[in-house]
Amino acid sequence: MIEIKQVKTENQELYGFVEELMHTAFPAQERRDTPQQREYSDSNPLFCNNVIVEDGKPVGMISYWDMGVEQKGMDRNRMVSN
Repeated sequence: MIEIKQVKTENQELYGFVEELMHTAFPAQERRDTPQQREYSDSNPLFCNNVIVEDGKPVGMISYWDMGVEQKGMDRNRMVSN
């Protein structure tokens, strides 16, 4: 089963996976500074940093800004588990 879970720095295993993947996938000039990324992940309620888990194993990540726009037929609570 595939799950999308919001991740914060306190979860060292999953956050470490996400951070390493970002550093591997994006050149430094195309990503946010690491301290700023960590601060947003932990403290900015509009920033959603997520790990994609398949059968209990982290396999990817997705980050986005919650702009407060609800789309018809979509329930954010069912898409992201905290």
